[in-house]
Amino acid sequence: MNNSKVFSIDLGTTYSEFGHLGLDGRPEIIKTPSGQRKLRTAVWFKDGSTKKFGSSAARAEPVHPDSVLTEFKPELDDQDAEFKANGRKLEPLELTKLFYGHIKDLIKESTGETPDKAVITVPAYFRERGYETLKRGAEAAGFKIERILREPASAAVGYAINNPLNHRENALVYDLGGGTFDVSLLEVVEENGSPKFNILRNEGRTDLGGRDFTEKIVKKIFVEEFRDKHGTDPTDNPEVRAEWLRRAEDIKQGLSESESEIDFIQGEKRRLSVEINRDDFESLIEPEVDETLDITEKLLNETSTEKSSIDRLVLVGGTTRTPLIKRKVSDFIGLEPEKGVDPDLAVITGAILVAGAKGNQVIRDKKGVRVPLLASEVRDVTSHGIGVKAVNPEKDEEYNEVLVEKGEPLEAKGSKTFYPDQDDAGKVIITILEGDSENLDDCRVLHEAYE
Repeated sequence: MNNSKVFSIDLGTTYSEFGHLGLDGRPEIIKTPSGQRKLRTAVWFKDGSTKKFGSSAARAEPVHPDSVLTEFKPELDDQDAEFKANGRKLEPLELTKLFYGHIKDLIKESTGETPDKAVITVPAYFRERGYETLKRGAEAAGFKIERILREPASAAVGYAINNPLNHRENALVYDLGGGTFDVSLLEVVEENGSPKFNILRNEGRTDLGGRDFTEKIVKKIFVEEFRDKHGTDPTDNPEVRAEWLRRAEDIKQGLSESESEIDFIQGEKRRLSVEINRDDFESLIEPEVDETLDITEKLLNETSTEKSSIDRLVLVGGTTRTPLIKRKVSDFIGLEPEKGVDPDLAVITGAILVAGAKGNQVIRDKKGVRVPLLASEVRDVTSHGIGVKAVNPEKDEEYNEVLVEKGEPLEAKGSKTFYPDQDDAGKVIITILEGDSENLDDCRVLHEAYE
C-alpha cells in the first residue's frame, strides 16, 4: 500500500463522491458497488443494528419515512440541528461519522487499500458549526484530514488544470447544489506552468438549493391539482409526501432535457395524472434563481468587481443543469459558462488533484502533460466575521466587536485592546461570536465562556 496516498471525499446534499489520483496522474472517481460514480447521500436505519446506505436507502423512504435520513447536509450548519431515526435521536457528529465511515468501507472494498488520509470539501458559506461537524465526523471515522477545501475553490482547481490560463484571470464560480448555494470570486494565476488560486470573497446561503425546487413542484403543482380534483391534501401522510418528492425530483431532472414531463401521483387510494411543461416550472423557480443573482451582485459589489473583468464563469452543482439557471446566470455575467466541466463532478475532481499534491503524486492534465501543483497554492478567506461580545460604555449596550473581518485571507488574525468593567479583575470571561453585524441577534456563539 502507498501510505502517502490521500483520498478525497465530497459529501453532498443529494449525492456524495470520493476518489483518488490514478497511476496515470488523472483523477479517478471510485464507483459504488452498483457501478455508479455518485453515492446517494441517504441512510436507512433498518433496525437496531442494520443500516443501508445510498440509493437503496433513498428508495425505502416512501415506505419507511421515519427511519430514513436524506438531504441532511444543510442542517449540519444549524446550531439546533437534531436528527431522528426509528425514534432515536442522532447528533450531527454521529450522523457524519456514520456516513464517512461507510465511504471509507467503500474505498477499501474498491481499492483494497485502507484509507487513512483525506481531503474533504465543505460549502463555502458554511459557518463554523457545519465546518466543524464535517471535519470532526471524518476524523471520527478514522481519517487524518490533510486539507479542507471550500467547494467552489475545489471546482476551480478542476477546471484550471484542464484549461489553458492567460497568466492571470478572475473566475466566478456559481455553485448551486441540492441544498446549498455558494458563489465565489477567485483570482487564478499561472506561474511557471503551475496554477495558483486565491479566493477573494465568498457569498451564499446554506438553505437554498435544488431540493427547494422539488418542494415547490410538490406544494404548488401536485398538492394544488390533487386538491382541485379530489378536495384533499394527502401529503400529511409521510409515505405519500416522500413518494411525491421522489417523483417531483424525477420530473425536475427530466425538464432539463425535455419541454414537458408527465407522471402519475397517488394518495388516499386516488390517482392523478400530472403534466408539467418547462415554462411553468421555470416560472415557479424564478424567484429563487433571482435571489441567487442578488447574492452574486452583492459579492461583486463587496469586491468592487465589474462584470466585464470576469474572465471565466464556472457552473457547479447538479441544479445548474436547469436551462433557466444557465441562461440567467450567463446573461447576468455576460459570459458563457465554461465547457467540459461536469457540474456534478467538478468539486470532487479538484479535491482529488489537491489530494494528489498532498501525497506528492504526479498530476497530469487531460492531454497527459504534467502540471506542477502544490496544495498550498489554494488560498482561502474567511466567509464570516469573527468577534467578541463587548459593551458600549456610553450606551451600556452589548454588541459584537468584529476582530477578523469577512473576506480576510486565512489564517487570519485580529486584535483590539479592551478594558474590564471592574477594577482589579482577576479574569475575564469572553464570548466569541461569528457574524458580521454588531447586533448580537444576527450572530452565532462559537464559545460561550472562554476564560
